[in-house]
Amino acid sequence: MKGKEVEFSLLDLVFFPVTVPVKGFVFLLEQLREIVDKELYDEDELRKRLLGLEMEYELGNVGEEEYRQLRSKIVGRMKFIAEARQENEQKGGQ
Repeated sequence: MKGKEVEFSLLDLVFFPVTVPVKGFVFLLEQLREIVDKELYDEDELRKRLLGLEMEYELGNVGEEEYRQLRSKIVGRMKFIAEARQENEQKGGQ
């Protein structure tokens, strides 16, 4: 039993140059996924973006056509999230 612990530790040491970068890369991918999920699926974040867009439009920093296009994308994303949540709730209730 003790020999396996030493062997395991030696393997960890031997593969350290390989496993550490891989683990770091996996960590970065997980962080990136969280950021993307927040951008795409967080309704509060979408509301903030919509409010910011409306403010930029009112200040004249965004043209009407660009405003309509961006607003349509954000509202569409919010509808998609609401529908997905409703679907999940219905599946969970069955």
